[in-house]
Amino acid sequence: MRKIFIFLSFVLVQTIAFAQTDYNKQAWELYIKLESMTVQLHEKGTVWTEKFNELYKINKNYNELSPLRQDIEHLIDSGLIEMNKMKDKIPGSNNLRVAYIKLFNLEKTMVVKAYVPFEHLSNYSAPETISNYYKYLSIYDKKEDEELHNVDIAKMQYAKKNKLKLETPDTQPNK
Repeated sequence: MRKIFIFLSFVLVQTIAFAQTDYNKQAWELYIKLESMTVQLHEKGTVWTEKFNELYKINKNYNELSPLRQDIEHLIDSGLIEMNKMKDKIPGSNNLRVAYIKLFNLEKTMVVKAYVPFEHLSNYSAPETISNYYKYLSIYDKKEDEELHNVDIAKMQYAKKNKLKLETPDTQPNK
């Protein structure tokens, strides 16, 4: 009887360990999914910024920004749809998901209110107009930094709850 008990205890421990590993895998996969959406968004925003700088220096045909902005909007919209459909089955996933949703909602507002005006600029636009648009965009950049900070906090809480090892902004190597 004692051997059976020891054997069953061993099987139970192994089952729990396997389930925990699978559980951590699910937690990790959710994190990667949300983070990859954010990385894609950052990459597309960088392309928009580089194109703006190119247009500013060369031909001032700012309507070329429109397809890039629309691509960003599509990514944001599809990301929001996907995040809102996600089920919160993992500890801390709701807080993490909501932090990313808030970030994406801000990005959507920023794209609509701060990117679109640049598309209406022309060769004849006054430098003050461009400067004012840029100042308005800078306001959203500050709000974006705040939301990114909130996402970082949610990521660290999520990682702690799910025993994931993530690099924090303080531990990332200098780039």
